Amino acid sequence: MSHPDSSRRPEPHQIVDWMRAGGVHELEVEQGDFSLHIRLDPSRMVATNTPPQTDQPACNTPAEPSPSTIIVASDTVGILCDRHPMRNTPFVQAGDSVHAGMTVALIRIGPLYRRFRSSSAGTLVRWLAGPGDRVDFGKPILELLTTERES
Repeated sequence: MSHPDSSRRPEPHQIVDWMRAGGVHELEVEQGDFSLHIRLDPSRMVATNTPPQTDQPACNTPAEPSPSTIIVASDTVGILCDRHPMRNTPFVQAGDSVHAGMTVALIRIGPLYRRFRSSSAGTLVRWLAGPGDRVDFGKPILELLTTERES
């Protein structure tokens, strides 16, 4: 496969970094006689949130739930649909509680619809993409407020 500007071709580790950042587990590309297939282990793809720095010293109190926000990104390309085509109401709205694996939207790919599921449990803070928006791999779709136990 020839590329008109090989200086702009990403390195494999960059592609893997982009996949991890976007929560994409699998990527397959074919062009002519060239093909590339990358599959990452989803159990090793962990969303990280950096807690804000404080001037307070650490203490030995029991761990309390700590709210944090995470961004849930698209793992495919298509058109975002906030409701099933046969329904009048969206799957979820800002303020609704969701659980991990819950269908929160659909992504239309040609004549097909693919479920878009929440990667974590929490409360939907806001949509970062709207109905009818074209989404790509790694595009932020929604923001969730989660409560995780600190260790």
